[in-house]
Amino acid sequence: MILYISIFFALQMPHTNQRDINNKVMQHRPMIEQILNSLENVLNYTNTNYRKLNADAVLGISIAKAHLAKIQIHSSIISLLKEKTDIILKKSAPKVLDEVDWSFRFLLKYLLVTETWEKNVIFTQNTVPLTKQQNSQNPNWKTVIEFSDNLLNKNRAEKQWNDCVYSLLTNYLFWNDCKINEHCEKNFLLNKSINNGYGILHRLLFIQITQSRKCPDKNKWNGKIVELCSTSFLEADQNSKYGFIDILDDLFLEQVLLCGQEGFTEFFNDRWIQHVLKIQKENGCFSSNQDSTNIVVHRKRRNSNQISIECTDHTTGLAAAVLSLILRYLLV
Repeated sequence: MILYISIFFALQMPHTNQRDINNKVMQHRPMIEQILNSLENVLNYTNTNYRKLNADAVLGISIAKAHLAKIQIHSSIISLLKEKTDIILKKSAPKVLDEVDWSFRFLLKYLLVTETWEKNVIFTQNTVPLTKQQNSQNPNWKTVIEFSDNLLNKNRAEKQWNDCVYSLLTNYLFWNDCKINEHCEKNFLLNKSINNGYGILHRLLFIQITQSRKCPDKNKWNGKIVELCSTSFLEADQNSKYGFIDILDDLFLEQVLLCGQEGFTEFFNDRWIQHVLKIQKENGCFSSNQDSTNIVVHRKRRNSNQISIECTDHTTGLAAAVLSLILRYLLV
């Protein structure tokens, strides 16, 4: 891969701001090299172990492919990475679709299609304003244990997530109905008690799924996205100040992915990117260090699968998506 990376940096980029992009690429060259190697390693690992991937891991690969598809650079390296994601999806997606109940198969099929996650992203800076109320939460986290327990064990809204995604996509795919169930809007999206950790991310991902539909009201929840990512940033920042708590690695990756793909570049600071690279195992996989939640709809909750002692399928697929998103950010 090293030879290909050196060739990569000599390539021309078809973009109106080519000089600015070339300068940005050269400025971040060491980090881009690391990310390219890391992404190739995680894709090689998932390709080898595709039979052991659950739906969440396959979703991560699909999102990774969507972000790679948006990198407008003529490069054999990027083409190779795109091809790897395509190979993995062709082998793993049919398997996971066969494993779910028929009533959920059409929903899962929608979520695993790469086009569902392809969207234009305007990467901006300093766009997650913190309210006084959000800032006042910080002193309440007195210890590392209290902080991590608050993020992991409070209201994750898993049942609401499952029911509301099922309702949303059933109405849309069967009847082309763009409305969000009133109960879901009131008791899930606008529920202030679901305002930490995975609960925030479940709500944010639900909004992103609503925006993936071809509906006229796709921008209705933009303000809520800013609010959710503001709180999520505060949590990730505190985690960073604690030196990154290992049992929060899966949560941290989801925070970077879901808020990062909304264009909030605060989630791409160098220290956070280096942590993503640091937690990768030697064989290319990633571990959740906990029984993480799953983000794909399913009536019966499933835990992440341990592919090996040190590897978790959900977190490995998630990391592939995160690395692809960071690469996209650095190359636009």
